[in-house]
Amino acid sequence: MIGAHFFGVVGMAGVWLVPSRFWELFVVRRVGLPLNRNARSASLAIMVFTAILFSLFVALETLPRVFRCLWEGWCTSTRGGGLLNLAVFGVTVLMVEATWLACSALARRWHSNAT
Repeated sequence: MIGAHFFGVVGMAGVWLVPSRFWELFVVRRVGLPLNRNARSASLAIMVFTAILFSLFVALETLPRVFRCLWEGWCTSTRGGGLLNLAVFGVTVLMVEATWLACSALARRWHSNAT
């Protein structure tokens, strides 16, 4: 049950974090470092975008259930249903962050090798 609480907290952070990563990728155009117009930067952007899309796909299913549980009191057949839905989203948020950090490290490595 501690894992559900941990992933639930991560899911709560993800409500802000995933849109923030989307903003950084498409508006600021960076994954750790500014993205260039080359195949390496495009591949990093595609990997991060794929993780964000998957997280948003899961969020479309789970977050309405969480908000309905909070506002209307209708959760699931168990008391922890809202927390479990939030934890499922939290797992995808960790996936987005792991992808972001890995791609950021790759970008730094490629940038330092280019100079």
